[in-house]
Amino acid sequence: MSTIKTFRGRLDNLEEDRIYLAGGADNIGYKIHKFEIMGQSPFFAESEAVMKIYTVSQAGSVDSQVDMGDETLLGVSISTNDADNPVNSGYRSVIFDQTVVNQDIFVTYKTNQGSEKCNYYIELEQVKINNSEAAVMNYKAALQHT
Repeated sequence: MSTIKTFRGRLDNLEEDRIYLAGGADNIGYKIHKFEIMGQSPFFAESEAVMKIYTVSQAGSVDSQVDMGDETLLGVSISTNDADNPVNSGYRSVIFDQTVVNQDIFVTYKTNQGSEKCNYYIELEQVKINNSEAAVMNYKAALQHT
């Protein structure tokens, strides 16, 4: 049975959270198991939310554009809320659940409508990795930070 670590938080528009994973056991990596978001006032506020998870900080460049060709992108979750017509509200999440990381990850939030804060909930599945896999992950992470 695998171990699941959970993280949750709430972000303002154009804000980023850092989830600390680095510094743990060398033979442990993490895969995103679940990524869900919810506006601060569901059913009461108009909103369009885009939250993304990255392997590198997006500080200063948080946006709502989605580029699935970006190798630093681990997952995207979008949500729309139409307070007047809930049928037009919706939620969608895409995660790259086979990507394993062992360094910190970063959650960003951008709204295109309204100023509502947005909540996130992330489940990470712990996976065992060998020394060579860890070395490759650390090398890739170092390249992304340069």
